Amino acid sequence: MKRDYNRMQKEALDNRIRMKMNEGNGSLYSEKEKQRFSMTDQGRRCLMLCIFMVAALILSILLVANVLAQDYSIAFTAQYAIRRVKDVVDLLSGNFVGSAIDRFMYQFFSAVLAGIALSVAGACFQGVFQNPMASPTMLGIQSGGTLGGTVYVMFFYTPMLSTVLAAGSPDAFQMYLVEYQAMTLFQKFGQYFFTLGGCVAVVFIVLLMAKIAGHGRISTVPLMVGGTIFSSCVANIVNLLQYYLSVTEADSSITETVQSLQTGTFEPITQSFMMLSFLVTAMVPLIFAMAGTHKLNVFTFGEEEARAMGISVRNTRIYYVIISTLLTASVIAFAGNINFLGLIVPHLARMIVGNDFKYLVPASAFLGGIFMLAAWDVCYMINFAVNTGMIVSMAGSAIFMVFMIRYRRQGHADWA
Repeated sequence: MKRDYNRMQKEALDNRIRMKMNEGNGSLYSEKEKQRFSMTDQGRRCLMLCIFMVAALILSILLVANVLAQDYSIAFTAQYAIRRVKDVVDLLSGNFVGSAIDRFMYQFFSAVLAGIALSVAGACFQGVFQNPMASPTMLGIQSGGTLGGTVYVMFFYTPMLSTVLAAGSPDAFQMYLVEYQAMTLFQKFGQYFFTLGGCVAVVFIVLLMAKIAGHGRISTVPLMVGGTIFSSCVANIVNLLQYYLSVTEADSSITETVQSLQTGTFEPITQSFMMLSFLVTAMVPLIFAMAGTHKLNVFTFGEEEARAMGISVRNTRIYYVIISTLLTASVIAFAGNINFLGLIVPHLARMIVGNDFKYLVPASAFLGGIFMLAAWDVCYMINFAVNTGMIVSMAGSAIFMVFMIRYRRQGHADWA
């Protein structure tokens, strides 16, 4: 009897242990499922930024108007929004739209795309060089792209003579389309490739100087100083070229194109082919930038730790330099030079989502799109859209000064 009682107790104990293990496995499985389908705080903030950016884009298309051209009021806003909705519906349904809503939408989309591209480029540069000052502006890449685009415009650009002759006529835009469709591929994409060549040349020279000064390693101070020096030199060369155009009384379309490269404007993006070209040249490197954000996190531990973790520092750095240069070149070729956006936006995004590049890069993209769209909205409303890049550069430089003073007071040596 005692032996049977002990056996029954052992079986009962085994059953209780088995039940506990099953409960533990079930709870462990449920925890894994929760982690799989749940979203972190950083992920929620990125999603909120994305939703806000899309909502801001829709509201901008429907509500933003030139306040200087008409009596802007609540009644006008309502009528304007209704008219915009009808135009968008007609455009999507394939009906003829006389209000040029397509050109209007292209410029808003291109403003968002430019903000995304420059902000992601800045975040990648700051991550791969581990320097909060790194950006397309500070490394001189944007200046090199501007010089390359200016060289193309001066020596290889084909002016749209029909557009110049038809200025002020109702058929100007149709004649422009005819001229554009008749252009060769080199004439359509030559400016992009010359801009890309200028960006690549400057970043190669600056990195080479920093490596020589750092005795085989990329030294931070020569990197920033070299980029600043090249930016200044290139700016002077472009100014000399502009002076040459004014003295020789060159074609007005050439002069305006060179000015748009320097000031940054989305006015030239007037048709679907140009918008699609801008989208492809920016989205392809953007996808590659998003795909390798985990490697940027490894860089935060230093180059030696990155090598110990199996990361090729040299190849990863070259990879992100190429990706960021392509993003910068696409913006300069299609929208012009927009300074300081790639420097400031990643710092603002870091305040929202932290230092994890898995969230920092997409947050920088969404925040850059919002920042650029807000600037475009303000400039369009006051009839100053042709100088959007200038306004962004001024605002970015002011924010940069605030950041520099703040971080310097906190004792950050890398902002010295």
